[in-house]
Amino acid sequence: RAGQILRAFRMERFSSRYPHELSGGEQQRIALARAVATEPKLLLLDEPFVSLDFRTTRYLRQELKKQQRHLGLTTLFVTHNLAEARELGDRIAVFKNGQIEQIGSPRDVWFNQACSETGFLEKPNILDCSYCTCLGNGLVEVGWSGYKLLVPDDGCQVSRVAILPDEIYISTERAPGPPINCFEGRIRTIQLGDGVAQVVVTVQGVDLRVE
Repeated sequence: RAGQILRAFRMERFSSRYPHELSGGEQQRIALARAVATEPKLLLLDEPFVSLDFRTTRYLRQELKKQQRHLGLTTLFVTHNLAEARELGDRIAVFKNGQIEQIGSPRDVWFNQACSETGFLEKPNILDCSYCTCLGNGLVEVGWSGYKLLVPDDGCQVSRVAILPDEIYISTERAPGPPINCFEGRIRTIQLGDGVAQVVVTVQGVDLRVE
């Protein structure tokens, strides 16, 4: 069982090492593997990927979800990372000052945020779509504010599109390549803080928040 779990978490080459011979990130991965190996009825995780690099975190999220499904493992996962919450959560509870502000599916919380502040859930830009056309090859064309947007096809009729502030790229130069999902806008405000520039850009009369 130990060997199986080590292989699942890509840690089999560390099986002969002692804890003090592992890096902090490696110790964190082993701790997660050890917790899953016991096949608990309830797994409690408090930001288990916080000190890991992006590639390792992405892999471990996928592996944890697979182990959850395989073992029927109920998990309570505490995170400030929106991507983790959306990828791992069947239901999301949003807390503020120790109080639950909202409970729902990832889609409910994503599109209908009841939170008075956005801290954990960096509030996405919600774009209302005027039409939706399936293009095949996993893509859907939607109309937004007189523009055409290409978005992934999840098998549902698209009426709204959510885009995180850090998923929008700003440039003074026109982007190279085909003009897909590229729009002209005017910067209204720039606010600096905590190493992040929070920008408001107006596109066709619609304000988009960008980080």
